[in-house]
Amino acid sequence: RRSRAMEALSPTARARRESLFASHAAGGWWLMPPAPDGHCFVEGHDPFSYAAPAVGLMLAFAVARRMLGRAGVAVGRAVRGQGADQVDWSRFGDVSYFTVCHLALSALFVGAIGGEALGWMADTGVLWEYEQPRLSAGLYGYYVIELAFTGESCVHMLLSLAADSSSRDVPMLIHHAATLLVMLAALRAGFVRVGAAVLFIHDATDLPIDATRLCQSLGWTRSLYASVLATLASWAALRLYAFPRYVVASALLDTTHYLEVFDFVGLKVISVAYTLYVLPLLFLVALHYYWFGLIVLKAGRQLGLLPSGEKKRKAA
Repeated sequence: RRSRAMEALSPTARARRESLFASHAAGGWWLMPPAPDGHCFVEGHDPFSYAAPAVGLMLAFAVARRMLGRAGVAVGRAVRGQGADQVDWSRFGDVSYFTVCHLALSALFVGAIGGEALGWMADTGVLWEYEQPRLSAGLYGYYVIELAFTGESCVHMLLSLAADSSSRDVPMLIHHAATLLVMLAALRAGFVRVGAAVLFIHDATDLPIDATRLCQSLGWTRSLYASVLATLASWAALRLYAFPRYVVASALLDTTHYLEVFDFVGLKVISVAYTLYVLPLLFLVALHYYWFGLIVLKAGRQLGLLPSGEKKRKAA
């Protein structure tokens, strides 16, 4: 007797699943089916089709980094006026570049696939269905651009670290490398919609942090306060609520059908795959709450609501 999960599959998806069963029985794979198959069936999805356009766009992002960085420094010097010698303009140029990129990527997500994303929120189960519809052109393009942006950032920071071992880019390199790893894993397994949702949440909440750094460098006190409040609000809404509510909860509650779809691999293998998907998401949630606590403390000091570390040392 067929299970509900199997009855819901189209003939094409059922045939693909039978092909995976045969290749697994023949010893062709253990945890991840051979490409282009993944853990879900997305019509027309080929993870390797993203490689060439992403590499080409990485070069474009490298050029954009230099142009936007220089433009940001030129504008910043003109605006700052007095006290310009106190600003780390190299860092300011980098933040200017990331600000533009995070703004553009967030706008692209909303404009190109915002309607789709509302559907994911209404029914989070679609993120983890075994059979998923073909990716829209907007979603495909968004993911390619995100791959290029993150890949170029990793390469740039790695080269900076190679040139200067004391570079402050180490934490950001780890962050971007982890992001790229998650993106590639989601792409390979077929869960592109999950990857896109995670990327948007991070881009949208990085943007006010970028604004905070720019305002601090430029000495814009009122704008600094506004960007700090925007950071707290966006993190609370997206990273502390939306991410656990729509992504993590769905990973925990909307994936039980894989016990039926992949029953031929055995419970042990399913448990390993499930752990590899869920643990990183739970780890991200923990990091978000930890980072939010640090942001609250720093914001309290910047807004004068909490004593700064320097005042504490003077008092001691």
